[in-house]
Amino acid sequence: MAVYGLSFGVALAMLSPVLRQPPLDGFPLSTYPMFSTARPAISEFPTLLGVTSSGEREVLSPALISGDPWAILAFETVRTAKRGGKRRRRALCEAVAARVADDDERAGVYAQIVFVTETYDAPAYFFGDTNPRSIKVHATCPVPR
Repeated sequence: MAVYGLSFGVALAMLSPVLRQPPLDGFPLSTYPMFSTARPAISEFPTLLGVTSSGEREVLSPALISGDPWAILAFETVRTAKRGGKRRRRALCEAVAARVADDDERAGVYAQIVFVTETYDAPAYFFGDTNPRSIKVHATCPVPR
């Protein structure tokens, strides 16, 4: 009889993350909350753009934004600067402009760097409407020549 009780207890412990509200992610059972919870349709993405002399805007690579090739590190660098206030946003903008100026392929392409938050309708984006709903400019700085 004790074996049945122990088995029931272990099974209940394994299912406990699923039964919690909100669902918790953890050992021994992952509920994958990043995929199983509802997300808002409107999403904001802070980033830095390179602006050409003709006014075209292009998303910069993670390496130019953070000095590292990993996209998640570039995103966290931008998000931290955005939360850090005007001085941190300006400092990141200037650091990115300096990296662009030192990059042989991009130095002559961009006239300035713009720190923005772009707002997208996520479902519409994946159905082809890739234009941002709004763009908020946080900082602008020239690329040193």
